[in-house]
Amino acid sequence: MPLINGVKRVVSDVPVIGFGLHGDHHLADSVIRDGSVDLISVDHTLRHDPDWPLRAREALE
Repeated sequence: MPLINGVKRVVSDVPVIGFGLHGDHHLADSVIRDGSVDLISVDHTLRHDPDWPLRAREALE
């Protein structure tokens, strides 16, 4: 996610939202934890899988 890292460095005072993670809960967790993004957009993921937050939580515990 080099583009996200570059955006975060340039606009560090503006929240950066990650898109296009295609429901990959491990990647979403990773980019939030390492500070690359502040939020993750999961709108498309939730439309296709409304239980994604529950499954992500279980997978990450």
